[in-house]
Amino acid sequence: LVAPRLCSFQMAALGHLFPSQQSQSKALASASAPLQHTQQQFIVVSCYTRFDNLAHGPRGTQAKCSLYTFKLDTTDGQMVLMSVTKDEVMNPAFSRFHPRKNLLYTCTESVHENGEIVTWKVCPTTGRLHKVASADAGGTSTCYLTLDKQCQNMLVVNYWDATIGVFNVDGTQGHVDKARSFYDPNNGKKMKARAEKHVNHSNNDHSAQKERQ
Repeated sequence: LVAPRLCSFQMAALGHLFPSQQSQSKALASASAPLQHTQQQFIVVSCYTRFDNLAHGPRGTQAKCSLYTFKLDTTDGQMVLMSVTKDEVMNPAFSRFHPRKNLLYTCTESVHENGEIVTWKVCPTTGRLHKVASADAGGTSTCYLTLDKQCQNMLVVNYWDATIGVFNVDGTQGHVDKARSFYDPNNGKKMKARAEKHVNHSNNDHSAQKERQ
């Protein structure tokens, strides 16, 4: 698996997520809850499936599939592969779970085309992901998602063109749909950095720093 991003959560037999703790770094986002007899913990690993449309240059090779679901044995830490998503979703860079529904959100990353905010339904017994809906993120290299406390809005960050959007979350189904507002610091002006020819943003050297200004 190439450049994996992790999202872990526990699920009850009735199919609700119960997060109580979260820690995050560039490549890890996790949440856990008090163990109950009816709960099991899943870890979803998202992978880059294309390298040619990224702002940075991951090592390794492109993944064949984008999302892998594992079940975590909390007694010894071992993981068992439960499901591999067959849906063609390109470069799911970041994941966020819904705190009260069996839903997982991912965003796709590309400097060439707008990102997608994909809503997935999670099977509480197998961990299998079923694609529910997809929304245009309104910007490129979408890299971060978060929900407000009421789960009525999702804040979306697009890295490449430095835009931030607030999207409506459907109150019944929980999927992300239309944008409510957008912040564009460039006021619609074209980016100086070219998507088809740019420096590797993984290299924090003078060239990369200059291009990011």
